[in-house]
Amino acid sequence: MEIRKNPNAGPYPYWAFIWPGAFKLTDLISQLDFTGKTVFEIGSASGICGIAAALCGATKVLLSDYLPIGVRYELVNADLNKVPRSVLDARVVDWNDIDNEELIRQLREYDIIIASDILYEKGVAKPLARFLYRIMKPGATGIIADTATSGYSFIAKFIKHLEAVGQEQQEGVLLVKSHGPLKCFTGNRSHIQMYFVEVTKPGAEITFPNASKAIEDFVKACQQ
Repeated sequence: MEIRKNPNAGPYPYWAFIWPGAFKLTDLISQLDFTGKTVFEIGSASGICGIAAALCGATKVLLSDYLPIGVRYELVNADLNKVPRSVLDARVVDWNDIDNEELIRQLREYDIIIASDILYEKGVAKPLARFLYRIMKPGATGIIADTATSGYSFIAKFIKHLEAVGQEQQEGVLLVKSHGPLKCFTGNRSHIQMYFVEVTKPGAEITFPNASKAIEDFVKACQQ
């Protein structure tokens, strides 16, 4: 994957900016084998994480954003990285739309759910946890990367809501594990801390059984 910034472009809107968590999640994805897996990315923004999954062997990738212009931006980036539309597509998805049964049915087809730097507002943690629970089929794995800076991340609240929503539903609890912290450098070379939140919905067959060990190894390497 090649990441380039247009020197003639003006200021980027926040949804188009590549945040630190997206870089780290992309680094992690590049070290994993996605052969034969299907991947859905929540709030894809630039789409680099989902694009990386496609380049690492995923057979089907769906990027998403709640803004139509964001979806168009994701597809442009996929085209620039020569990812065929037969493998990758993008659509408008709002994680508050948890009562849309047709949407939930379609998203429950995916083996792996990924997201990065989407826990940036106070009110996001609970609806996102509920949405993630609903779209995860039994055996699915979720990997959420989030940057932890003062007043910015709501990781702890998100994990709490993930654990709580499993207690409320008939399908059973979610298995939630936090990995980190690991250092992530910003543009001025100062470092911030970030975490990976790994989520698994128990099922007869876990679609990504080696995810936890792979994340642990990646985090340890970043901490050295």
